[in-house]
Order: sequence, then structure tokens, then C-alpha cells
Amino acid sequence: MEEFRYHSENAAGLPRLLKRKLDLPMIISLGAAYSGFENWVFALDLRYYDYKNTDLFGDPASFTPAGAVTGLGWSSVFSLAAGAQCRVNDSTYVRMGYLFTQSPTHSSETFVNIGAPLYYQHIISAGATMQLSGCLALNFAYSYLVEDSITGLIVVPGVGAVPGSSVSSELSAHFASVGATVRY
Repeated sequence: MEEFRYHSENAAGLPRLLKRKLDLPMIISLGAAYSGFENWVFALDLRYYDYKNTDLFGDPASFTPAGAVTGLGWSSVFSLAAGAQCRVNDSTYVRMGYLFTQSPTHSSETFVNIGAPLYYQHIISAGATMQLSGCLALNFAYSYLVEDSITGLIVVPGVGAVPGSSVSSELSAHFASVGATVRY
């Protein structure tokens, strides 16, 4: 990816340009679908995310002397998604799905990852498509990211973990979307 640039300021209030190169992990996917039952389609997807061997993500969770994060300490993970679609009639389809993923973060890296909440493990989804005409369809989707949390020690840059301290992060989310498909 292109280098990210952030306009910031130092402790004295003077302008400062921060830069960060960010790579995305290699992702290997294997998927399959089955449509052998009338009006039904079933799908399965297995993915491997290679965070461990990706700069920043897989680098050890630590700080520079100035307090900047040098790595997130993530592990490589697998995820499994399953879904089904049913054709209710000629113009209506309904869908449901489930995703399970391993968490790339560990409790020992909670403090460093407090701003990167990717420790969730379960997402449940539902959706529908209504074909209004030969060239217009409306799509609706809802997903629930099941609540999860992670707890670890507070880490002070240059000092290390503070014994007896605790920092926690909780995450849950609801996603809803509406879209239109136009064919012309």
C-alpha cells in the first residue's frame, strides 16, 4: 500500500508530519457452494490470514522510546464462514450467514491493540434481495458482531508491563445496509 501520512503537531505545538508504511497480510481462501436443492444455495469459505509474517501486524508488540507502537504482535489465523440463500419466489431472496474467526491478538498485547479491536470471533448475518423490475433490485443486510472482550496489563513505553494493572476492551457491533442494484 501507499505510505500513510498524518499531519500532527509536537509537544510544543509545531507542525509535524508522521508517516507509516502499512502492508496487508497474505490471505488464502478456499470456498465452495452447493445448489443441488431447489431454490437453495449453500456456501462455505475457509480463509487463512498471515498476520504473523506481515510488517507491523506480526512484529513484536512494543514501543519506541518516544512511545510509538512498533508492532502489534498478531498471530496468523483461520476463519470459517458458512451461508445459505433461499429463493422465496421469483423476486425475493433471503440469506443468512455465520462467521467464526480466531483472534489474532492475545491478552498480553491488549494495551498495544486497544485501538485495533480485531479480537472478535463470531458474526451472525441476515439479508434479503427484492427484485423490483428486470433492471432494479433492492438489497438489505444486517450483521451482528457478537460481544467479545480482551484484558491485559497496562504497558508503559520504556518500562514494560505494570504488575497488578489492568486494561480491558469490549467490542460488539450492529451493521445494517441498504443498497440498490441497477442493470442497464
